[in-house]
Amino acid sequence: MKLKNKEIIAAIDNFENLNKAGLKLPGRVGFTIKQNKKKLLAEYRDYLEELNGIEAEKDSQEWKDTTNELLEAESEVAIAKVSPELLFDQDYEPILFDILDFMLEEIPEEGSAE
Repeated sequence: MKLKNKEIIAAIDNFENLNKAGLKLPGRVGFTIKQNKKKLLAEYRDYLEELNGIEAEKDSQEWKDTTNELLEAESEVAIAKVSPELLFDQDYEPILFDILDFMLEEIPEEGSAE
């Protein structure tokens, strides 16, 4: 799956916030989050390395332009998927589904052929 660096950063932050919130998730979902976080952190380290290598003066227009380009750059990340049905046993806040959306498998619509 292609993800922009800014999406990778947001996903890592969201995973951290879920962890801090102490939200109890089904084991398979928690394990998949852990797998994906590990992959995203590897991409984030590459982003930080490039960010730290910018040779323009911080807060200059050149620095801002370059950092914006880095945030928009895409990486191919092998995201592990999980069925959203694992989250249907409890009433979770809708924001959880927004946070996990990129790693949730699509549920086929009733009546559609797979």
